[in-house]
Amino acid sequence: MKRGPAVAVAAILAVELAYILWTTLPEFVPQPGCILCMDAFVMSPLPWLWMGFAVLLFLNAAAVLLRKRFAIVLGFLTQTVILVGLARNLSQEIGWSLSEGTSWSGLASWYPDLLFTVFALCAVVGPAITLLVVMITTVTTPNFRFARVAALLLGGQLVALVSAALMSFPAAFRGCDYTGPGAIIVGDSPGSCPDFANLDFGRLFVLAIPSATILLLVCIGVWRGRDRALSAGIVWQAILALVLIVMGATLWDEPNQNYWYERFPIGTSPRFVADALLLVVVAPTLAALFAARSWRRVRAAGPSPTAAATH
Repeated sequence: MKRGPAVAVAAILAVELAYILWTTLPEFVPQPGCILCMDAFVMSPLPWLWMGFAVLLFLNAAAVLLRKRFAIVLGFLTQTVILVGLARNLSQEIGWSLSEGTSWSGLASWYPDLLFTVFALCAVVGPAITLLVVMITTVTTPNFRFARVAALLLGGQLVALVSAALMSFPAAFRGCDYTGPGAIIVGDSPGSCPDFANLDFGRLFVLAIPSATILLLVCIGVWRGRDRALSAGIVWQAILALVLIVMGATLWDEPNQNYWYERFPIGTSPRFVADALLLVVVAPTLAALFAARSWRRVRAAGPSPTAAATH
């Protein structure tokens, strides 16, 4: 196990650990003047499960730094748990976007949450799993023809993701100057912002731009036949496949609770679209990535057997 990837994985695990502690520890502190808060908290197992998972992440990071073999298996386990949770969150946020109307001013709550989930997948879980895959695989000489086909397919996915984000933004945003149907008017001032309006565009750019940049770098690396980029592309498609499977299993398709059917027929349920994308998008891209990577192994440095025999 090489030191560089091990340190990188440990750093990612430390970030995940810090985030879990930051979001979970406040639940252990009772509110001022609340007498029965701790009693109610003791009955809830979820914070304790998160703390147990935080301990597991800490042990995983320590084992990776010590370069123990079981740390790789433990790393795949911890990242899979986080990946399944993020896939569920992403499906839930997309479900909210399909079921909510336009009765707000500012940004809908699901939009920043969706971008944060994508950011966590691209910047944290994806790199962690990619580094773990690199640790257990051998270096190969790529087939550049298949690599460039895979790069074009990945680039098409990136363009589709950016386009979907841009098209969904107007559905999630109602600015202070919006006075049309669904606008919330404060007092007698049409178009004024309510107190709860969330117009922090900086946070959206912080979440969206790094995710798109990481995926763009993967596309460029695959085009150039970089071994780690090919591994990252395979991980990208594996994560996308899991997300689509979860979406196909959990998205509601009831017309009275889904604004999808205002523009598309009932037969094109979002869950059916998610299942179709597995065959139309993920499967060909994975095939091209595996064909590009599993071409032939790189020979170790040293004289060939034929050259050695001549001497």
